[in-house]
Amino acid sequence: MDDTDIKDVEPRKRKREYRDEVEKERHRRYVDGLRAAAATANGRWFLWGLIKACGIGQAVYQSGDEDRDLWILQGRKDIGLKIQEDMTQYCIHDYLRMLIQGDGNRVDIEPLLKEPTNAG
Repeated sequence: MDDTDIKDVEPRKRKREYRDEVEKERHRRYVDGLRAAAATANGRWFLWGLIKACGIGQAVYQSGDEDRDLWILQGRKDIGLKIQEDMTQYCIHDYLRMLIQGDGNRVDIEPLLKEPTNAG
């Protein structure tokens, strides 16, 4: 390895490290935004509507659909599944609140969400 090769490695390494840091910051902001939305009743209502609009509980293929429609429906469903996956990973308690309260069912679920205590 000559001096030219060594000089080329450092800028590439710094550039890769910078991209990694930028990606970590984007992910942190995404998770913070998701948690902030899920922490409020209006935010959960919005997320519930978005997930329902994505059709995660519906079949993608329906008789008579064209191939183009299948791609659109699958893409929409994938977005809803990603939101659902992220909510279950980063804010599970708010996700459970959303499921129960999603269609307007107002149930007090706080007792269900408390950590179990070991009564000895």
